[in-house]
Amino acid sequence: MSILRQLVESAREAHREGRYAEAEAICRDLLERTPADGEVPYLLGLVLHETGRGAEAEKWLRQAAAFAPQSPNAYYALGCVHAAAGDVASAAEAFATALQRNPAYLNAYYGLGNACYKLRDFERAASIYRQALALNPQDYEIWNNLGQALNALFRTEEALAAYERALEIQPEYGLARSNYALALLTLGRLPEGFREYEWRWRKTPPRPYPQPLWSGQSIPGKTLLVCAEQGFGDVIQFARFTHEARARAGQVILECQAPLKRLFEHARCADTVIAVGDSPPPFDYYVPVMSLPLILGTTLETIPGDPWLVAPVAEPLPAVPPGHVKVGLAWAGNSTHHNDARRSIPFPELGPILAKTGITFFSLQVPVRAEDEPHVRATPNLVSLTARLRDFYDTADCVGQMDLILSVDTAVAHLAGALGKPVWTLLPDPADWRWLLLRTDSPWYPTMRLFRQSPCGQWQPVIAGVAEELRRWVATRNP
Repeated sequence: MSILRQLVESAREAHREGRYAEAEAICRDLLERTPADGEVPYLLGLVLHETGRGAEAEKWLRQAAAFAPQSPNAYYALGCVHAAAGDVASAAEAFATALQRNPAYLNAYYGLGNACYKLRDFERAASIYRQALALNPQDYEIWNNLGQALNALFRTEEALAAYERALEIQPEYGLARSNYALALLTLGRLPEGFREYEWRWRKTPPRPYPQPLWSGQSIPGKTLLVCAEQGFGDVIQFARFTHEARARAGQVILECQAPLKRLFEHARCADTVIAVGDSPPPFDYYVPVMSLPLILGTTLETIPGDPWLVAPVAEPLPAVPPGHVKVGLAWAGNSTHHNDARRSIPFPELGPILAKTGITFFSLQVPVRAEDEPHVRATPNLVSLTARLRDFYDTADCVGQMDLILSVDTAVAHLAGALGKPVWTLLPDPADWRWLLLRTDSPWYPTMRLFRQSPCGQWQPVIAGVAEELRRWVATRNP
């Protein structure tokens, strides 16, 4: 074996064992010693990619591809570099090129399928995942990914079958368990869905109180602690179940995020309301709030639908012109939410709605994002309430005085529904499980209408539909 070949093998071994600095040094030395073939630039590109230097990695991988244009490896690595940089379209192109060179390249199918999914080309993603499964039908991760693509295509029954196959192969695969639960819930199969949803505690166990978890039995004379979990909207939605829990227990303590505390106390959702982080009073049993529908045997037909929150009357809204209706508006959720880019709407896109006459709009947005602020200030028929909204008690005060609420899928929509106010909710596609499949109403909130994206990712058709419905609605109120 020549000295150069020995050095190449040493670089390969160093890379394989994670000694990246050593592998990089050998590769750079080799590139100075001799005209490169494709192997050394490829290896250097891998090292640079794995140490977070994507731009330089791309340069060397392109050189490797130029030396060996029929080899799939450099193209696959380029796909990984593009995917890591967030350039999903380029990643898809590189993975597809790798597959042209080697139609049996399983990892390239995996990468291309994931890229197509992120590009919202769900049909192509499902096709790619099926091709990968033809090569390796025991790959439970690809079965799960196929389920995700089918679910996004509203082929939820087929998605269930894909998740089930993943779980047959790997019963402890938590991601497939979670997706399976959400698909069942989307179909309205609540008992099965909430039973599977308990798998969330395999990843993050509930707080280890010494008291026992409550399983729904009658506990007269005992005190039950209902623990908060997830976001504001989730706690608002599931707080309705504390009424039934109180019928089975002597006392109920409800834990919630601090901004909900005053409202829940006002609405008497429990005997005692505490904020997350507070030490609870003595209790005998505890239960996470989102476990209540399972414990209480809730079905789609038995969801408690009567309003369970009560709006305070604290401070009147600013006066509106005679004949105007009052419409509250929330167009964005929490910017840190994993789904924020899909569920929030850039304020300028709301123009067709805000152009409707006979309406005074009130901003319920907390906070208003910096990029939206100039547009909000420049909208003449929009009154900002942001400064007076210190918590959900204040927001409920304002919502209670509105004629209608327009909201994206965020806590304001849940709040309006829980107060029994008319609320139109604008949903991305695919929507969250709680809005079920293709429905325009919600058994969770009888006063809610749902306006869904179609095609997916496009807000303008939704906004145009809402604007037209607003025109009709105002006309019926002001004939």
